[in-house]
Amino acid sequence: MHVCVCIPLCIHTCLCVCKCVCLYICVSVSTYISEALDVCLSVPPGSPIMDSQEDVVSEGNETELTCTAMGSKPAASIRWMKGEQELTGKMTVDETYDRMFTVTSRLRLTVSKEDDGAPVSCIIDHPAVKDLRAQRYLEVLYQPEVKIVQAFPEGLTREGENLELTCIANGKPQPHQISWLRVDDDVPSHTVITGSDLFIENLNKSYNGTYRCVASNAVGEAYDDYILFVYGTYCYTGRHDSRAGEGAPQKIDHAVIGGVVAVVMFAILCALIVLGRYFARHKGTYFTHEAKGADDAADADTAIINAEGGHNNTEEKKEYYI
Repeated sequence: MHVCVCIPLCIHTCLCVCKCVCLYICVSVSTYISEALDVCLSVPPGSPIMDSQEDVVSEGNETELTCTAMGSKPAASIRWMKGEQELTGKMTVDETYDRMFTVTSRLRLTVSKEDDGAPVSCIIDHPAVKDLRAQRYLEVLYQPEVKIVQAFPEGLTREGENLELTCIANGKPQPHQISWLRVDDDVPSHTVITGSDLFIENLNKSYNGTYRCVASNAVGEAYDDYILFVYGTYCYTGRHDSRAGEGAPQKIDHAVIGGVVAVVMFAILCALIVLGRYFARHKGTYFTHEAKGADDAADADTAIINAEGGHNNTEEKKEYYI
């Protein structure tokens, strides 16, 4: 007859809650047979706790986020994501008095204005749980972005016309102050400034210069420049941006005038060459019709007689003097 006894044993390990061993002892004469059954239990962590060093951070500064997973066995691991980008944190593992594990991960992040509103998540990886995460959205403050728009006129700025500029400024927080100034000179006396708008009537060339819009908020200030160039009533009519610089139309006019003068001078030179060659080609000795055949005569009388037409012809050419 065999007698079997089961003695449960519990052995703690670093990977499981415990390892339960059931030891069966069967006695048969002098033979002992034992059989062990191992059972390993995984304990998932609680909901992750996510915290930040500060709720609001200014662009260019560094902030720290922490994520904690408590009460797990085995120890959990933590990953970080900012949008679709995976980030790397620094993880520490602590064992508690009841031989459970607490895992903490710290992420240090330098933020920019593009990070405003970006979601940051910590994701828990553990054998006993899936898709356990915590998330928060970054709030980033940044200085203004400034742009000057020419509301009127649409094209060139000419003498006698009016000019209207609008300063568009965005930031977080929204800019609380917008101001206009003229670089290296005073703003014309009759300029009207209303908040973000600047208006100048009856333009003239003395108003040429750089006009600047400055916007500021709690983070800092920024500006944009507009270069004003006032054209005469009659000027080059091509498309021109006032910001592009001064004097471009005058350079174009001088080039056109120089080209016309060069063409005229070339035409005159060609005409002089053609006339010179013509006169040189037709230069020589010309004989009258009556003198033909008189070259071989011995004397003057014979030359007259031998001339074409003879003596009779001379009678027809008589001249009478009164």
